[in-house]
Amino acid sequence: MEVPQSYQALLGITLDLLQRNLSLKPGKAVKVADMIDDILSHLMWDKKSLQSLCGNTVWLSCLLPRIRAYITPPVEMTKRIPGKTGAIQKGTFPVLDAEMTRALQFLKEIFAIDPAVHIYKYLNLLPINKCVIWSDASGYVPHLDD
Repeated sequence: MEVPQSYQALLGITLDLLQRNLSLKPGKAVKVADMIDDILSHLMWDKKSLQSLCGNTVWLSCLLPRIRAYITPPVEMTKRIPGKTGAIQKGTFPVLDAEMTRALQFLKEIFAIDPAVHIYKYLNLLPINKCVIWSDASGYVPHLDD
């Protein structure tokens, strides 16, 4: 018989009930920080690397929704690289290059600290939706005459 664990990883996010926080799965933050280092060290913006970065950063934006704004420069650069794969020389778009470098350096620091969010703060970040849920299979029929 196995002892139940206090944490569970679901879709790239780890829920830890003892610590009462949500975080990226173990090793994910370091992997993405290294990926950003690699992107910044090259002389070209590589489309596949930028797409991979954007895909991996989606999980962080689940924990910290405002971080998504820092993904805009890589997405814009990806749009400017023609074809499914390829690269473009750094310096081709000077303003976008400056924003790319600034955004990627910021993201690298965020991933380097391996962010975690307290579960109650995380739940408070979620939008509140009010809706009526009903089912005709439940057998309940409301009386509107009252």
